[in-house]
Amino acid sequence: MATGEFCGLLDHDDLLSLNALEVVVRALNENPEFDFIYSDEDYLLADGSQRVSPFFKPDFDLDLLRLQNYICHFSVIRTKILHEVGGFSEGLEGSQDHDLFLRVVDSVSESRIKHISKILYHWRIWSQSVASGAGAKPYTFIAARKAVLRHLGRRKEIGRLGSLSGAWHPVIYQARDSEVFQIFWDLRSVPENKIESIIKSFLRSHTHEIWAITVLVNTEIAPISLQDSATVQTLFSSPSDSWQKAFQNSPLKSSDRPVWIISGDLDFEGDEHFTSAYKRVEHSSIGAIAPAFANSSRRYLQVGYLITKTGWLGARFENEPIGSFGHFGRLTGIHQVSAIQWNGSLFHSGLFLSQLLETIDSRLATLNALNIEFVNRDAIVNLALSLEISRLGLKLLVNPLAILIDRNPASSISTHFSEEEWLSLLKVFQDSIPDIDPFYHPMLSQDPAFFDLRRN
Repeated sequence: MATGEFCGLLDHDDLLSLNALEVVVRALNENPEFDFIYSDEDYLLADGSQRVSPFFKPDFDLDLLRLQNYICHFSVIRTKILHEVGGFSEGLEGSQDHDLFLRVVDSVSESRIKHISKILYHWRIWSQSVASGAGAKPYTFIAARKAVLRHLGRRKEIGRLGSLSGAWHPVIYQARDSEVFQIFWDLRSVPENKIESIIKSFLRSHTHEIWAITVLVNTEIAPISLQDSATVQTLFSSPSDSWQKAFQNSPLKSSDRPVWIISGDLDFEGDEHFTSAYKRVEHSSIGAIAPAFANSSRRYLQVGYLITKTGWLGARFENEPIGSFGHFGRLTGIHQVSAIQWNGSLFHSGLFLSQLLETIDSRLATLNALNIEFVNRDAIVNLALSLEISRLGLKLLVNPLAILIDRNPASSISTHFSEEEWLSLLKVFQDSIPDIDPFYHPMLSQDPAFFDLRRN
């Protein structure tokens, strides 16, 4: 029935902000190529007396949309696209908008999806509305699972859905049993007599069978005897060499398969989620996927990082307990971030990582020439790798359900660079550091641990 160039979706009992349509039109005037626009939203008490619980959203994140319908309201879609995808689907009542959004994003380029960082929609809370709680319409969760599985099928991605309290549906991507998983593992800091037991303990905790592990050592070790489906190759490197230099001297640098970079003796939790990450990182749009880091008290150290132009590499969800859902369910599945930690991360391929390291090596050389003594060199590598992957137009993902327990937590938490350090970094990386982190929000506090609202 719609004949206009764009359609906005509004439930009969909800409200738009007074300037909602004006703000959308302004965005379209700035870029007429947008096909799909969505805004932030909040909730409205049933009697309309008070607005509560603002939801400040990230820029478009396909993995987060698979996990949950975070887009929801206010949504504006080019009418031509709506007709092309067939409008709403019957049989998915309760999640028909989630299904529609997934079909729309299957049909348009992500560059044509616009997030407006303003609250333009007020979702009324009443007893029969999902706004009142996830249990108001339990059938919506069944419909949402069907919608996500159909979406994966359209994209020919093989996966199943986990379930966390019904409301969120983490995608667990399926690997073939015959696939070889590659690891580059720096164990130079570990006593020689512990190396074999560390590797065997790792293999026992993972159900995938075929591994090719390159172990970085600084002394001769005895051959490691493993089951037939796992191989270990040792690579000698001086303790003074960086892991980057050692990797560039390894056979993995020319591999076209994903490679997992690990350093030190870590505990691993979430076997199927590490396997899932191997499959997801193969996609041509993904540069790297990082796990979450936690401490022995079972609290997160970081789930990716926030970048700001004030010199802050902030650990997201720091000190949040493992098992919590996080800000609007963000800790329940894979989603996009602006920066990750290199240790524990899976990269798209060994060749891709090698090319990344060549590029950032020149930038780090420029940084070293400034003669600034940086306190945390690991943080510099994290920042450089993350910014270069983003500059290439590739995604950085984090999986909160794939967890590494770090026995040296000081290496994983937030880094607030000194003014001298940050000015030096800006000279070298000015073209890459975003003004606003697209996967956080300017209305949230600059301490990203709990995604609190800004107080000023």
